[in-house]
Order: sequence, then structure tokens, then C-alpha cells
Amino acid sequence: MAGGLPHGSGVMQRRDGRTVTGKMYNGLWQGDTLWQWAGGDRQRGRMEKKKWQGLVETFRADGHWHHECLRDDQKHGLSYSVTKSGSEHERMFKMWDMGVQTGLSLWMNPNTDRVEVGRYRRGQKVGEERVYSSGGEGGGK
Repeated sequence: MAGGLPHGSGVMQRRDGRTVTGKMYNGLWQGDTLWQWAGGDRQRGRMEKKKWQGLVETFRADGHWHHECLRDDQKHGLSYSVTKSGSEHERMFKMWDMGVQTGLSLWMNPNTDRVEVGRYRRGQKVGEERVYSSGGEGGGK
């Protein structure tokens, strides 16, 4: 404690079941931080003044995971996600501007024999979407 505020390295158990490991500076999370939930989900990255900044990695117990660039807790820049579809994994790349999807978007099915490319502006699909497929089994979304 410094001046009555949490200060320094440590672990905090929150009421929602989340465990937070990292450093606090005058009561605010600062630097490399790891959040872990009782169900197995975890999130790690760098915090500045209690907000995520830069590359943040999220790993969910159900097999989904995300690598995202954040600025002040909002997606900003490139994000890469892998989501489970049955026993397979779909991949998505997206561009963001302060929490709003803006720019190129790319989706690949689990076999990577179908790829969809599109563009977003202020969260809305714009222009054409291109679909590339090998034409084999599993080419559908």
C-alpha cells in the first residue's frame, strides 16, 4: 500500500472469481497483467492506468483464442481470432479503429480450402466480398 492505495506486485482475487496477477501503481493496474477465471479462461497483456494497451491475448477454455491490439480497452489495429467449429477451428483476421471494425476482413474455414475477403467501414460491410475456394469437400461456410 502507498498512501492507502494498492501498490506493487501481487495477486488479487476478485468477487467475480477472477484472479488478477500483476503490478499496481497508486491503485491502478500497470504493466504486464494476467487475468484468470475459475472456468479456465485467461487474458494477458499490458495495462496502463487500468486499461489494456497493445497486444492482448485471450484464451478461452472452450478452445477459442484471440490476439488483438487494444488502445484504452478498445480493439485498434489488427485482430486474429481462432474459433472452434465442432472439432475444427475457423480463423479470422480483422482491422479495427477504436472498437469499430474498419478495413479488410478475412475468414478461413477449418480446412483452409475456402477463404472470404471483404472490407468494412465504420462497422458496416462495404463493396464486394471475394470468395476463394478449392471446390473440394468442406468448401462451404
